[in-house]
Amino acid sequence: MFSIPLIARGEKPSIGVRTAAASGLGMTLLYVVLSIFPIVDLKNSALFTAKVIVLILGIDAAGAWYFRRASKNSRRAYRSGENRIAPSFSKAAVGQVFRSLHFRHSLR
Repeated sequence: MFSIPLIARGEKPSIGVRTAAASGLGMTLLYVVLSIFPIVDLKNSALFTAKVIVLILGIDAAGAWYFRRASKNSRRAYRSGENRIAPSFSKAAVGQVFRSLHFRHSLR
C-alpha cells in the first residue's frame, strides 16, 4: 500500500505524499522486523520467533480460506440471480436523473 506512490507509473504524486508513503513503508517494515525478532532478553528467542511466524501464517491461511469461501458463495448467488445489486433503469429514468443533476449544477 505504501509503495504505490513510490513506484507507480504515470503521474507522480507530490513530494509530501511520497515522503509520507516512504515513512509509512519504513515504519511497517520496522514493525514487522521487531515483531518477529524480540528486542528483550528471552530464554529461547528462536521459540518466540517460531510462534510469531506460525501465528502470522495461521491468520493468513484463515483469511485466504475465508476469501475463497466468500468468492465461491458470491459467484453462486450471482449465477442464480439472488444477488442483483443494481436494478435495471429505463432510459427515461436515467435521463431524468441527469437532467436534475444538470439543473442543480446550473443554479450555482
